[in-house]
Parts: sequence; structure tokens; C-alpha cells
Amino acid sequence: MIESVQIAIVGDRDLNFRPHTATDEAIAHAAAALALKVEPIWIGTEELSQNAGRELIDAHGLFIAPGSPYKNLAGALAAIRFAREKMRPLLGTCGAFST
Repeated sequence: MIESVQIAIVGDRDLNFRPHTATDEAIAHAAAALALKVEPIWIGTEELSQNAGRELIDAHGLFIAPGSPYKNLAGALAAIRFAREKMRPLLGTCGAFST
């Protein structure tokens, strides 16, 4: 049985942007409800533009955070490509996923 999971949150975190703090709160709530240790790791889009695989390799799943436009669109797309190619679960809440 899985005891903990690491979730990569892809986005340019801004603690003054309510959807980002709500993301942290939602993950904590879900982890408590499931009695599961969830390790959320925020990764900025600029960090992903060069080598998404190195940054994301340990993630069990990816969450594309709200808040576009991103600092580096190529980094966000690299994370999505990584999830698809490595068959990692992906949830997107950015503008492109809601249209």
C-alpha cells in the first residue's frame, strides 16, 4: 500500500494569488481525508524549460496550477509532455484546460 505520494505543482507560485494558497489548502485537506502523506512540490515554469525530466522524475503525479500566463510557457508544456510520455497522472486547472 502506498504511504506517501509526491505531487509536482507546476506554476509560478504567488502567495498573494488566492488560487495558489487554495491549492495548498486543498491538497492538505485531501491528504488528511485519505490518511495519506502527500508531499506537494511547487516547481516554477522557468525551472522546467531546460530539463523537465530531471525536475519531475520523482513526482507520482502533476498538477498544472492556475495562473497563466506563465513566466515560461515552454516549461509548462514540457511538464505536460513529460506526464504524457511517462504516463503520470496529470490534472490541469490553467486556462487552457478549462476551455
